[in-house]
Amino acid sequence: MKRSYKSVFLGFVVLYLAIIVYWKDYWKPETFFWDENYHIASAAKYIKGTYFMEPHPPLGKLIIALGELLLKVNDGDTYGFENFDIIPHEKLTPSFSFAGYRFFPSLFSIFNILLFTAILFWITRSYLMSAALSLLPILDTALLLHSRGAMLDSFLLFGELLSILTFFWLLKSPATKTRRITLLSFLMSFAFTFAFMTKIFGLALLVLWPLLYYYKKDSRTLFKKLFPMNFIVVCFLSLSIWAIHIERGKTVQPSLMLYGNYFASDKYERWILGLEKDSWKNFPTKLYENIRYIFHFEKNVSPLNPREKLATGSYPIAWPFGSLPMIYRWQKTESSHMYLYLIPNPWAWLVGLTGLLFALGFWARRGTAFISQNPAFASMTFLYFAFFIPMLFIKRVLYLYHYFPMLFISWILFAFVMQEFLNHENEKRRKAILAGLCLIPLLLFQGFFMYRNFVYYQPIECNALYEKDIIPFWGLQFPSCEIEESKRQFLKQIKGMDP
Repeated sequence: MKRSYKSVFLGFVVLYLAIIVYWKDYWKPETFFWDENYHIASAAKYIKGTYFMEPHPPLGKLIIALGELLLKVNDGDTYGFENFDIIPHEKLTPSFSFAGYRFFPSLFSIFNILLFTAILFWITRSYLMSAALSLLPILDTALLLHSRGAMLDSFLLFGELLSILTFFWLLKSPATKTRRITLLSFLMSFAFTFAFMTKIFGLALLVLWPLLYYYKKDSRTLFKKLFPMNFIVVCFLSLSIWAIHIERGKTVQPSLMLYGNYFASDKYERWILGLEKDSWKNFPTKLYENIRYIFHFEKNVSPLNPREKLATGSYPIAWPFGSLPMIYRWQKTESSHMYLYLIPNPWAWLVGLTGLLFALGFWARRGTAFISQNPAFASMTFLYFAFFIPMLFIKRVLYLYHYFPMLFISWILFAFVMQEFLNHENEKRRKAILAGLCLIPLLLFQGFFMYRNFVYYQPIECNALYEKDIIPFWGLQFPSCEIEESKRQFLKQIKGMDP
């Protein structure tokens, strides 16, 4: 089979699996979970042209709103969600559909899996290994649950993975291919902007630019010309996104924060209310005040409280081990219980942890040679810590899903580690390594089927729930079962009978 046909076949297989797992009934469960109350409220404000300020850069919310505008599943009705900063659960009606708001987060999740597979093939040049390792994001239950909601992380991951892929292409592009390098650098600028204009954490991708300059010694003259142009592209794209956000806010809603003011200055408020003539010259002031609000909001987010009974936050140092899983939503039916629980596929996260530890081992053993002789491998190790180290100094509460950008990098590191072993071991050991790799898909499917109930909100009994609590330091909790058991014990004591 020709190489191009094999690539198309690999892409088709990965796409088919991703659609089955991620796309099937992506609008379910038809109830808010986690930050959807915030993000759908923001998207509704964009649709209705309501002024507001955001604790995140605006791109992700704009794309969520675009999904609703394109699909029109609610016939243009926002159900008054634009009147809230956080939509109360009781405002949700049976006629409301999540299909539009969750459309692009779910779709970009599939794009991310295809990008990840392309990165794997760039590293391994093996269709079999790329197919096996592409199951890591497909079958990771934590990533799957979060990506099927109206969340922002799918867009952040898209920008990250596209940045990494273009970075790898640039590393291998001959210096004589100036047109290719130019186009790839602009694509990398777009991907970088896409990431950090979704979440501020995307700024960690900045580390790729100096690394590119360091490793591509034969292209430094070209980069000195290109980087200022790339900077202009990033600024233009960023300012355009902010301009859309600012221009959409034409009406003030008094039911929102500070009577719809959001800490805006008196001058800014007069422009919005039409009490003073507005013009494009005021854009810098508006931009400054919107960015200032981001830092004001982050500064006032509560720190992690580990003594909280149902704590959802966790310490970054515990993230590589998959701790602490997060309950997004739960309810008790007559005979069973349903949970949306962000629980990692333990085998997928173990693969990532293995990749990280071995990467650090290679670095410790080879020293500076690791950095000079393994450009792509070393760059991904640097990028992992560019994301991770700032997290250690953030005082506000952080959550397990903040590890997703690093999780993908740890999987990429695992691919590099496996390729290193295959390139330097003898034939007998190579066969043993490949045999071990064949076990990964089986283990991933086992972990997926163990925790799939928590992704698709499927009913399950308490005994079956407790059987899934197999990793002690994860500290899984099932409040509905605890309440049920407390009621049973209470009735035993009061009535002397087992209900």
